[in-house]
Amino acid sequence: MQVICVDKDVRLLKRLDQISARSPWVRRVRGFTVAEEALQFAARESVDVAVLTLSPPHQEGLALAEKLRQLHEDIRLIFLSEEKEYAFEAFEAEALGYGLLPCSDEKLLSMLERACRMLPRPHHRVTLRTIPSFGIWVDGVPLHIRRPKALELLALLVDRGERGITAGE
Repeated sequence: MQVICVDKDVRLLKRLDQISARSPWVRRVRGFTVAEEALQFAARESVDVAVLTLSPPHQEGLALAEKLRQLHEDIRLIFLSEEKEYAFEAFEAEALGYGLLPCSDEKLLSMLERACRMLPRPHHRVTLRTIPSFGIWVDGVPLHIRRPKALELLALLVDRGERGITAGE
């Protein structure tokens, strides 16, 4: 998951980078002190989550969120602010999280990991048929497994379900 963070305070950017290193979900955090630089980055790179600060004038963070959403429809937004009065505007912008600064490391990490879990998953429909013969289809297209032993093993695993099989079997 690629995360960008936009804030004028470099300390927050470094802190978020250190916190995210504890998460197996976060691939990279890019910090920006200028909103336009973050927007240029998002125009050429895939961005999954944006952590934006809302401070007077808070419209800059909300305007940036709207522009990021135009570039990446599925982007997850997390807002941070020293004021709780901006929470309503943040959630109107479809924010996934809102943290009051100073925000604990645990709260920041929790919001990031929740954003990861809510990213869209691929929509593949897998169909298995076991009778009269074993067959597999992915999105209606037959999946051909060339090796008979591999197909036999897959059929056995499907048959056993949660019980699985042992190496001796």
